Amino acid sequence: MVKKNITKIDKKVNKKVNKKVNKKVNKKIDKNITSKTPAGMSDESFSVLVGCVLIGMGVGFYFNNLLPFMFIGLGIGFLILVFMKKKINN
Repeated sequence: MVKKNITKIDKKVNKKVNKKVNKKVNKKIDKNITSKTPAGMSDESFSVLVGCVLIGMGVGFYFNNLLPFMFIGLGIGFLILVFMKKKINN
């Protein structure tokens, strides 16, 4: 009888401890999900900029003038980031 009560109490304590541990682990995992590039920006922001630069280089390759179109693509990438962050924050 006493042994059964002890096991019930142990199970309840283990459930509470596991919930607390899982919450702490999940918070740490959430912080690590948004990894940073060496430049200090998130991976999503970096990929938007690189994608726009590559599209600009593709257009520039078509017109035999890479550099100006690469910078135009970079500018468009920054504009996309600025406007998307405004929409997300509002």
